[in-house]
Amino acid sequence: MKIIYISNSIIPSRSASGVNVMKMCQAFSANGHQVTMLARTRSRIMGWDIFQYYGVRPNFKIKTFLDPANKILRLVSFGRRLLRGLAGRRVPKNEIFKSPYGRRCWKFLSNLDDTPALVYGRFPDGVYAATRRRFCSVYEAHQPPATESVQMLEEVFKSPYFKRLVTISHALKKEYLNLFPFLEEDKVLVAPDSADIPEKENRQYHEVVKWPGRRGALQVGYVGALYQGKGMELISELAPLLEEVDFHVIGGDESDLEYWKKMIRQKNVYFHGFVPHGSLGAYYRKFDIVLAPYQKKVFIAPRDVTAEWNVDISRWTSPLKIFEYMAYAKPI
Repeated sequence: MKIIYISNSIIPSRSASGVNVMKMCQAFSANGHQVTMLARTRSRIMGWDIFQYYGVRPNFKIKTFLDPANKILRLVSFGRRLLRGLAGRRVPKNEIFKSPYGRRCWKFLSNLDDTPALVYGRFPDGVYAATRRRFCSVYEAHQPPATESVQMLEEVFKSPYFKRLVTISHALKKEYLNLFPFLEEDKVLVAPDSADIPEKENRQYHEVVKWPGRRGALQVGYVGALYQGKGMELISELAPLLEEVDFHVIGGDESDLEYWKKMIRQKNVYFHGFVPHGSLGAYYRKFDIVLAPYQKKVFIAPRDVTAEWNVDISRWTSPLKIFEYMAYAKPI
C-alpha cells in the first residue's frame, strides 16, 4: 500500500516529534508499505545520514521542504491566522493554506502521478489538503488543536475521505469528542506512544568516548527536554541530598542548559547536552536507573514564536521517553 506521511516536524531537529514521525514511517515500511514522508527542513544540504541520525532503517523516502528561517515572516503569518480564529471568521478556501509548508503539501499532493492508498499525518493543513484532493486520510493528534486549526479540522472530520482520528491517550480522545461533538466515537483510535526494542548497534559509531561518572557510584540518567514540568526541578532537589549518586542529564538546548547549570552547582550532576537519537543507546547502557520525574503540569515548546509557555500537556501526554526506557530494560 502506498502511504504519504505528512509530518509537521523539522527534519533533522532535536524535537521528540521528529523521532516519532521517523519511527512511524520506519514501522509502516517494515509492515510492507511503500512510504514517503513529507517534512520541513532548515538545511538546504543534508551533510549527514539522516537515517543514522535518528537510528532508523533507510526503508522509506523523505521529501523535505525548506522552512522559512525568517521569524518575522512566520510571525506575520501566525498573527493573521490567530486573528481570524479569535474573531470567529471562517477562512476562505482559497486562503486556507497560509503557511508556506501547507501550500507545498497541497502542491505535492496535486502533482502525484499515482493516487496514494492513504495519507497519514500530524499536520492539520496537510491532512486537510489530502481530503480536498479526495485521498483517504488519517489524522494523528498529540494535543488539542490550536485555535486557528479548529475550522480546518472540522472540515477534515466531516469529509467522506476522513477515515480515522488517532489520539495518544483516552483523555485526548475525550477532549476531541467534546470539541467536535459530531465526530463518531468509533472513528477515534487511542494508540499511546511506544518504542522499538533496540537492535544490535554498531558500537564503532555509537560509543561514549569519555564517561564522566565516578567508578562505583550509582549512575542515574534523565533523557529529554529541560522544559518546565519535565522534572529538572526535582533533580535539582535530589542531587544535593544524594551526593553518592551520579546524575546524568541528556538533552536540552543552549539556553536551558545555561539556566540549569547555574541552578545546579553540585559536582555529582553531569550535563551532556543534546545527543542525536541514533546515538542514545550508548548512554542507556551506562545508566543503572533512569528518571521520568514529570510534574503535575508539563509544558512544551510554544507552537509559534509569539506564544508563551502556557501549553500544559500533562492531561494528554503519553511520554515517548518512558516507553524508550522500558525498551532498554532500565528501572524507572
